[in-house]
Amino acid sequence: MNNTVRTYASVNIWDNGYPSGGNYWTHYTGIDLSSGPYQNETDGDGIGDTSYLIDDNNQDKYPLMTPITPLYYELLEKYNDLLADYRNLNSTYHGLLDSYAKLLVDLEALNATYYNLLADQETLINELSTIRNLMYIFIGTTVVFIATTVYLAIRKPKITP
Repeated sequence: MNNTVRTYASVNIWDNGYPSGGNYWTHYTGIDLSSGPYQNETDGDGIGDTSYLIDDNNQDKYPLMTPITPLYYELLEKYNDLLADYRNLNSTYHGLLDSYAKLLVDLEALNATYYNLLADQETLINELSTIRNLMYIFIGTTVVFIATTVYLAIRKPKITP
């Protein structure tokens, strides 16, 4: 902070990667609108969206937007845990929505099959009713023929020799 003398002899590592971040630089003028290891996800995370160039051989890829306090890393870790939980829940939510949409499609297909079966059942019931009525006619006609045959057999005129 407020360092006016900047001398670096060789290539050094100036950050601890994401999500730990790097250092706070007084002269850093970047913004924090994004998050993630590539700073390409929505919502800021306390880490600048662009690297802080120190010299030709050195850069802090994850410059901090505010000075570090002892509580900073603990809060950052909790924030990142919450952010991961949020993304996981969001992913789960969208997965559930997709599953629900697929279930609705399956339900529509089952309903269509059910209504087709109902229509087929109604057709079969009508055909069986027609067959039953024809059987009643057949049985009635058969009874009449049998009764007529018995009557004529009994009333048969006698032939005299």
